[in-house]
Amino acid sequence: MERVIQPDAESTASDQELLDRCRAGDEKAFDDLVLRHQQRAFNVAFQLLRNHEDATEVAQDAFVRIYRSVEGFRGECEFTTWLHRIVVNLAHNKHRWWKRRGRQASVSLDNPVESADGEVPLQVAAVLECSIGTVKSRIARARDALRESLKDEA
Repeated sequence: MERVIQPDAESTASDQELLDRCRAGDEKAFDDLVLRHQQRAFNVAFQLLRNHEDATEVAQDAFVRIYRSVEGFRGECEFTTWLHRIVVNLAHNKHRWWKRRGRQASVSLDNPVESADGEVPLQVAAVLECSIGTVKSRIARARDALRESLKDEA
């Protein structure tokens, strides 16, 4: 079951105080750290990856890493510096992982297939021996079918 984190309106504790409480086993203190810094972690990841889902995943993974290694944090730098470094490292790892697998950018079902000069539908029309309008309408129908299929799976 997923745990819902409620913000502590009275949390004026410093990051260092929250880290000390985390080390003592106070999960609420960790929740407060996450709530305080989750947007910052996402923003850093999104700046590097330019993909919402990947940035969300990297930000979540960063807090998992912090939770697992909070005992080892020596406090030689600010918590935000530590968080930033973890997020940057994870984002770079994610980028390298996708690059090795051939993914350079995300593809949206809403983006048109054709290039600025309409070259792609023209080539497809030539191969299929049909009009460009037919190619464009078939692409649109295929996108709609794929969208429906993905909705059903979700």
